Amino acid sequence: MKELSIVVICIDPDRPILERFLSSLRQYTAVDHELIVVDNAGATASTSEFLRANADRYLRLDTRMTVGAAWNLGMAAASGRYVLVSNDDVVVPRRWFEEMRDVFLTHPDVGLVAPVMNHAGPDQMARGKSSHLHLLGPEKLPRFDRFIVGAFMLFSREALARIGGFSEEFEIAGGEDLDMCFKVFAAGLDIYVHHRVFVYHEWGSTGNRILGTQERLDLYEANYAKFKRKWSAYTQHMDRPVRFAALRRRLAGWIAPPES
Repeated sequence: MKELSIVVICIDPDRPILERFLSSLRQYTAVDHELIVVDNAGATASTSEFLRANADRYLRLDTRMTVGAAWNLGMAAASGRYVLVSNDDVVVPRRWFEEMRDVFLTHPDVGLVAPVMNHAGPDQMARGKSSHLHLLGPEKLPRFDRFIVGAFMLFSREALARIGGFSEEFEIAGGEDLDMCFKVFAAGLDIYVHHRVFVYHEWGSTGNRILGTQERLDLYEANYAKFKRKWSAYTQHMDRPVRFAALRRRLAGWIAPPES
């Protein structure tokens, strides 16, 4: 059994961004691992061949699935003790896996570990200077009160057996990551954000290119409303404009700032 399975979904990815991601994996993933690429009905043959050549396992979908369904398909093919679910537009740092795995080894009842990132919510933003990273560590989120952006999520196989897979009812993408957080909590497990691991995320490199920025933001709004209805016993206190809509508007501004 391999130590780590990395599951990535691609839809005609931006080639330089994808190559940057793969390069960082090769440089900074020091354990025995496999890369499982789910080609979610991409239309570009040359890119599909590139994905096939760089993956340990390549799963080609002829009909596009939701992100949750595609992740579940890749996770079902995984053989590692740990399973990373990742976007293809990130850059990983040195010792990212060792640091995140250590949370599972040193804290009880861990269901999910995430890094800090740019383009994330306040609980997942980097703190202080890079020279102070050694002073930081993993922080546990309050159950049913916080969630993380699902661009980079590490699970143990034991945790997944208790949690199950991603919910597949969220249209296209957006909402399945929030739902997964609450599924972790419902399984009696915890989510940690590790502040010594910073992952760069090129937010929107696929969604905004395929859907357009405004359509994607509208989709997030609809999926967030679905998430709130599904978990209404816990989400009544959540202020949507503060917790979600304002965040997405800010992200949209970072991606496509108004012309001066």
